[in-house]
Amino acid sequence: MKKITLITAFLVAFGMNAQIFSDDFEDEDISDWVQIDADGDGQEFFSYFPTGNPSATMASASWTADTGALTPDNYSVSQAINVTGASGLMLSYMVGGQDPDWSAENYTVYVSTGNTIADFQNPANTVSYTENLGDDPNAAGALVNRTLDATALDGATTVYIAFRHHDVTDQFYIHFDDVQLDGTLSTVDSNINGFNYFYSPQTKNLTISANDAFSSIKIFNILGQEVIAKNLSTTKEVINLSSVKNGVYIANVTANGQTTTFKLIKR
Repeated sequence: MKKITLITAFLVAFGMNAQIFSDDFEDEDISDWVQIDADGDGQEFFSYFPTGNPSATMASASWTADTGALTPDNYSVSQAINVTGASGLMLSYMVGGQDPDWSAENYTVYVSTGNTIADFQNPANTVSYTENLGDDPNAAGALVNRTLDATALDGATTVYIAFRHHDVTDQFYIHFDDVQLDGTLSTVDSNINGFNYFYSPQTKNLTISANDAFSSIKIFNILGQEVIAKNLSTTKEVINLSSVKNGVYIANVTANGQTTTFKLIKR
């Protein structure tokens, strides 16, 4: 019981999962999103909430009754999102085609440290996902849930979310809703000079660094049971966590006689 109480105290003190950004478009106002009409046809993303729809969305057209078939290349870019101190960045959103018979809309979503087209096309500072909704029958006339792992940008101070409607013509409308960026906000008060840590869900590696060489690391599960204990010797160490189950852990690291404890979510 004492160990559980101790671990619970660490979880409260050293970090928490948080919703960093969200927009459900229910205010029917997308003026806080920057529009880029890359194909120059005068068409952009717009707020859409016709009578009978369950909620408002952000939409873009590849066909309208007034103009007929369009070949859109439209971007809608969020304002700057402060992610200082956040890790485990994960974007979630809903997307779907308007008409079940004309829903093969093509789009790309980006999370980037910049807000220009050049930034979005640069894989060094951007993660992205491209999809044709025609490949998913569930997205025909309905919204489906999607997620994008943005942990490659952990450590950034500012990111932008962008949706691009492109490489499609003569369908109808594509809709986006319930955009949310989540992450873990670290509140580590480190006794170790220059201490930083980063966990990659892709490689299952925990990377720690500091100005002084580390001497040891111990990792405990939420029951207070030690699952990893290693002697260390350099200022940057990589610890593979493939052998431990997904979940919440507490890591205890020592360098130059100083100790720091932090929460870790292994997934």
